Parts: sequence; C-alpha cells; structure tokens
Amino acid sequence: MTSLEVTDNLEGSGFFDASPSFDNVEVLTGTIQPGEEVSGQFITEAYDSEKYYFREDPGNVAAGGSNQVIWTIPADEAK
Repeated sequence: MTSLEVTDNLEGSGFFDASPSFDNVEVLTGTIQPGEEVSGQFITEAYDSEKYYFREDPGNVAAGGSNQVIWTIPADEAK
C-alpha cells in the first residue's frame, strides 16, 4: 500500500496513505491475489472532485517497479 495514492487528476500528483499515523485505524496490509479482497482504511487528503482515482504511484510504474493499476471511485462512494 505504500506505493498507492489517491488523486482527482490522472495528469497530476496524488496523495499517499496516512493511516499508519493513527493508532485506532485498521491499516490495509498484505498482498492481494487475483480473485481475493482485503479490507482496511486508507486515509488521505484530496481536492473536492466528482470522482477520485486510486492508483499505483506513476514514478514506481515508470521505474519498472509495478504495472499501472487504477481504480475510479465516484465521490458519493468515497467515505
């Protein structure tokens, strides 16, 4: 989860997870295999938008550390 971020603009930078800074938060951990799911909390800042993108850090992708993965989250589904 350390290389994932949230952004409202795919051409811009994003915001990383701050959940490890809070003692009472269930941090997302582990490896997600195909067909599996995990639960936890990802706490971050973001600009107001109608939708948000949860993605792999583009710098990590450019360096070959990961494939690009992007989830689109409508604002009414973000908590």
